[in-house]
Amino acid sequence: MKNWVSKQTKSTWLILASVVLALIGFIIYLVTSTTGFLAGRGLDVSLVLLSIISMVVLLVLFVFRSKIKVFENALTIVGGILVAVSTCLFVYARISVAADVWFIPVNYPPEEATTLYTSIVGVVFYFLSFVCVFISSFGSATKKEVEVAAN
Repeated sequence: MKNWVSKQTKSTWLILASVVLALIGFIIYLVTSTTGFLAGRGLDVSLVLLSIISMVVLLVLFVFRSKIKVFENALTIVGGILVAVSTCLFVYARISVAADVWFIPVNYPPEEATTLYTSIVGVVFYFLSFVCVFISSFGSATKKEVEVAAN
């Protein structure tokens, strides 16, 4: 295990950071959708599925990146696209809440503002997850490849 950890590059660790950030954003989505102002309104199934699939794809990429050279680029692209679409769906799901709080600032419950601002934090985590995938796409999987490329 120690040998595997020492062979990984910053690019590979960015993939793990992307999974963690997407997971945090996903948890925030679930919490804001099932409690407070939006309790009982249901979840966006496509957002839930795309988020779970993106995290699985990125975890597979993190664990097996050095072994699946053929699919490395494809998995990075798919993971990045899925995280980006999840981010867009999260934003789309909160447009009505944002409109009520920011553009009709009269007679809205305080829970609605709390839901909006918490959701903004969730969207930021999803966006940071996408940024990590994007940056990691420019790196190689292992330090050995970096040394070979330098020579």
